[in-house]
Amino acid sequence: VVQDIKLWLEHLGDWSKLRLPGLMHFRFRGTGIDDRALAEIIRGCPKLRIINAPRADFTDVGLAELKQLPDLAQLRFGSPRVTDAGMKTLAELPALRRLHLIDVPITDAGLAELAKIERLEVGGGGPFAARRSKR
Repeated sequence: VVQDIKLWLEHLGDWSKLRLPGLMHFRFRGTGIDDRALAEIIRGCPKLRIINAPRADFTDVGLAELKQLPDLAQLRFGSPRVTDAGMKTLAELPALRRLHLIDVPITDAGLAELAKIERLEVGGGGPFAARRSKR
């Protein structure tokens, strides 16, 4: 069973051909992950726990597809097309513990949505990572 794979391709092309049902860690540093591609990746890799797509181009619609991944614990992405509304979707991901946003144009309203997710770890990892204290 494939548990971890690094996709360093510039462009895979037809994402609908991606079928790795045991894949748990998806990393793609290239471009080309729009709403349709993200939906195909999720369909082809239903056990994903980690997604790393720093140069994506999906919208809030694509982000909503992540609800199909009940074990998604870590999400790192960059997309100039995700908005504050997409941050509400992140709060609905039951296993999400780590979040890294790259050049995502959210406002204070989006940050307020993220602040509601008490299970998120605070910090950048390593010795500075901490869990949020209960209020």
